[in-house]
Amino acid sequence: MSSAPIRSFIQARDPSVDRRFRPRPMRRVNLIKLISEDEEENDSWSDTESEHGSETTESISTSSNSTQTDGALVYLRLRPTTDGVVSSSYTTDKNVFITRNSSDRVGKNLTEKHFTFSDIISSSVPQASVYDTCIRKSIETEENLTILTYGTSGSGKTYTQIGNTENPGLIPRALEHIFTFYGSQVQDYPCVSIVNAAINFLNVNEIEDHVKLRRKVLVATNTERCNHERLKDLVLSEHGFESNDSEEKRVFVWVSFAEIYNEMVYDLLNPSYEQQLSKKKGLTIVSNKGQVFIKNLTSICVRNSFEAQLLLRAGTQRITFGSTAVNNHSSRSHFVFFIDVITVSPPDVVEFHSYKFCDLAGSERLHKTQNVGNRLKEAQRINTSLLVLGRCLDAVYHNQQKKNADVVPYRESKLTTLLQAPLVGKEKMTMIVNINPLDEYFEENLNVLSFASIAKNIIFKQKPKKLVKRSRYSWLACNVPLNQSLSTNENTEYLREEIKILNNEVENLTNEVARLERELTTQEMSLRKELISGNEAIVQRIEENWRRRLDQQKNYYEGRIQILQDQLKNQRNFYEEKIRTQQLHNKSNGSPKDGSIYVTDSGSDADADDSDLN
Repeated sequence: MSSAPIRSFIQARDPSVDRRFRPRPMRRVNLIKLISEDEEENDSWSDTESEHGSETTESISTSSNSTQTDGALVYLRLRPTTDGVVSSSYTTDKNVFITRNSSDRVGKNLTEKHFTFSDIISSSVPQASVYDTCIRKSIETEENLTILTYGTSGSGKTYTQIGNTENPGLIPRALEHIFTFYGSQVQDYPCVSIVNAAINFLNVNEIEDHVKLRRKVLVATNTERCNHERLKDLVLSEHGFESNDSEEKRVFVWVSFAEIYNEMVYDLLNPSYEQQLSKKKGLTIVSNKGQVFIKNLTSICVRNSFEAQLLLRAGTQRITFGSTAVNNHSSRSHFVFFIDVITVSPPDVVEFHSYKFCDLAGSERLHKTQNVGNRLKEAQRINTSLLVLGRCLDAVYHNQQKKNADVVPYRESKLTTLLQAPLVGKEKMTMIVNINPLDEYFEENLNVLSFASIAKNIIFKQKPKKLVKRSRYSWLACNVPLNQSLSTNENTEYLREEIKILNNEVENLTNEVARLERELTTQEMSLRKELISGNEAIVQRIEENWRRRLDQQKNYYEGRIQILQDQLKNQRNFYEEKIRTQQLHNKSNGSPKDGSIYVTDSGSDADADDSDLN
């Protein structure tokens, strides 16, 4: 029996057949079931086309009321690098993101992984395109939506959600979109609110309390309407939102802002926020009959996008940020910005739409962030909550694949408790995964991509909209002339506060005008100085040119004068010499009687000589 040849240790062995490395689809699909569904759909369409138009309308309305099944929308956004070059470890193929472990260690094979996304947003894509791709359709179709931004620390999550003045993020654009979409339907006085995740019609006293609260919160913020007008013009010019206020309905827009810091929920719009933070007493998340809400969370009914943007900025200034070795301005907490839209249509239909914008704190590694003390505690809480979120997504995904469902650990984290509805599939969720495409973040990016791949496979079963039917007086309750029902004192106080806000705005605009006038004066003076210095230089050049020409003419005429003087001197010397010669000649020949001296030139002398010869 011959033994197998002994291979050299330098020669690699043949690759083994291992099921772990076989290419396989991300999700198994029953093809036979799909074929049968396609045949049934074709049959239904053929039957529908052969019937009358009224039956066609009925079939369409029936299908619209059926339960919709859809998957999560997960987008990948790449942060721009400093040198503008993406590492060779990352490549894209349409909506597939490919990672390659480029380790050069001996004996370790290169590992390539593929991650499929709804779309891949490159670093050159502007904020406006991100909004149009991820959110715009949901607001125009009035469907509930939860938007999550997830990624490593410093990958651009907060920039995606909030942005800056020149490049507003998703939340400012959504606010401008909502108020442009509903237009004049948005009401000033809060007749309807959401209390413990339920619709609640307010009486006059409750309306007065809400008006006082709104006035108190807005007065505490800095009013800079000029900055908001620039932001609004920028957003509307980039998107061109259309209004849908032709229908007869009344719309109430409520805004709230919460932060989850060290597993404590804080109200960012509470007027007594500092006291709440000093006592380290957070709010409670309540889950009742499948509805999850934050108990006693401050909610403000805003009248326009200006007030909503003020509340967003006021809450953003209270978010906990810190400095780490990776990011100088790192979010140390999760924040959730709520936009609740309540529409009341005649005669008795009330609808509720909710939009949640959740910015998750970045996952961190201790050896890179070098956190100690409070930063270390914050990082531990952040990583724990993100770990629970990943476990919940994994459990929900596996429960959809089998009959016996496992327990989803929602209650192990405040974040997952609050996001229970979108995680379980009852509410549509859009996730924007942010990564920094550099080799130094390869391991962190791989964990983030694996997390996103689990969320991509979750199926959402969105139920039809529930129309809350109230009594026949519901529409009348929202149609009460509230400015007459409010007491005279409260109305006077409200107008005084409005006047105060407007006076502050006038003062700010006056200061802005004065600043612009000072800038204009400074620019005018600098321009005058520049013109004067330029004119002085021109005059100086002209003077130098004429002075040079004058010197040239002076030198020329001085030379001519010298020449003429020399000629005159020569002539004088010549005639003096002639006179002396003539005098000598006369003396030699005898002088005339009258003593006159005859002066002749050379020509006359020649003639005299000729006459003597003749």
